[in-house]
Amino acid sequence: DERVSHNVDECFYAQKGRLEVLVGDTTYKLEEGDSIYIKANTPHNIYNPNSTKAIGVSTMSSAYFISVVRP
Repeated sequence: DERVSHNVDECFYAQKGRLEVLVGDTTYKLEEGDSIYIKANTPHNIYNPNSTKAIGVSTMSSAYFISVVRP
């Protein structure tokens, strides 16, 4: 899969369900309530590995938005 990167830091919070975050060569598995900090210009993907609904919240260090969560 194609990875995204931004010139801002990102903090992602798994609010509901399970999500996986691929940062570099490492996959992080987030459960409800987990969060991850991604440094600026780091290629990454955030995705839902399951068929059940998942909700996450992303905040970035500047006014910038991009949709990166894929089923």
